[in-house]
Amino acid sequence: SGYVLAGLDVDASRGSRDDLELIAPQRPCLRGSLRDSAGDPLPGWHVLAVPEVGTAAHRMFRRREAKTGPDGSFSVPAVDAREPYQLGFYPPDRWWPHPLRWPVALARGSATSPLHLCVDTGSPPRARLACRAIGPDGRPCRGATFELRHTAFQAPLTATADGGGAAGFADLPAGDYWLVVRAQGLGSRTFEVSIPDDDAVVDLGAVQIERPVQLLVRCTGGSKRPAAGVRVVARPVVGDKFVSARTDGSGSARLAPIPPGRTRLTVYGPGVVPRLLERELEPGVQWIDVDLEPAPTQVLAFAFQEADNPFVVNGPLHVTVCDGEGRPVLDDYLGAVASSGRFECRTGLRPGRYQVRARSLWNALAVGECTVQPATGAAPNGGTVTEFVLRP
Repeated sequence: SGYVLAGLDVDASRGSRDDLELIAPQRPCLRGSLRDSAGDPLPGWHVLAVPEVGTAAHRMFRRREAKTGPDGSFSVPAVDAREPYQLGFYPPDRWWPHPLRWPVALARGSATSPLHLCVDTGSPPRARLACRAIGPDGRPCRGATFELRHTAFQAPLTATADGGGAAGFADLPAGDYWLVVRAQGLGSRTFEVSIPDDDAVVDLGAVQIERPVQLLVRCTGGSKRPAAGVRVVARPVVGDKFVSARTDGSGSARLAPIPPGRTRLTVYGPGVVPRLLERELEPGVQWIDVDLEPAPTQVLAFAFQEADNPFVVNGPLHVTVCDGEGRPVLDDYLGAVASSGRFECRTGLRPGRYQVRARSLWNALAVGECTVQPATGAAPNGGTVTEFVLRP
């Protein structure tokens, strides 16, 4: 959970410089204290804070850590004061180098107010979850993998099925979970699981892994012409995993296999208004036709100082666009930069005012407006550009 304290992009092409000064901005901390049921402090506990919004991978890249002091107090450094966090609390024997297990307690907090939590150390969570994976033919899925994540906290644990396709998890805190089951040759499936209390025993019995969906999407624009270069994102309603592809010259996109079930589609690209769809997908090959409304291309550009980015990869950048009434128009993750120190999201938009928000893996944020004027003549070559700056 390392992060950049201070960064500065430097041009060293004309030789070395010895007058550089890096300024580390004062970043907010999430403070609080941890005590047992008798009111005594709990020193040496580990605190893991993850942002509340985003996919699991995006959130865990932006996690922050702290450790309680002798008086039970903690201070999680360099959080963002503009969003809430989910915190997990681990006693010393549940943290590295010991095998990582579930936190003993979960809580929601932010940098705007201290978080004071009381934990009953004499009664840690003991809930258990068991299930068995079977294929479409009813046979056990030997070696299937199970990934369990609390929907709020999102830190995953995994287990592998035995010869009968069975696996389980122990010492779970109460709450709602996503259970992802993967079986070789059958893809994956995500289930919603509720643990009612810290001592519950939940047995899902046999969960069937069906064959995946091979989704093909045909997009047409004005006059029913094929819409090439359109991005298609498919995300099951349950869970946060997604697949994506771009349409070819015939307006068709072939997506990677996806689990069957209720699925949300986001379709957008240069020169077309984004469309948000929801469909029930069945195992096997499935075609979906999407008619797109032409609109002037808008280029949402997000610049950043490269020294602020501690990761080898630049994306994904989480971008959301809402209309003037706060309704979502576009929600996607940009996977790579368009050029050095710059992301670009290209989409058509109807005339109006839009709220744009982008969040990077290294916790930089850009928030602003994009105003699209009614077309009065020829559109600029490549689209109208609106500039934003990602700041840590």
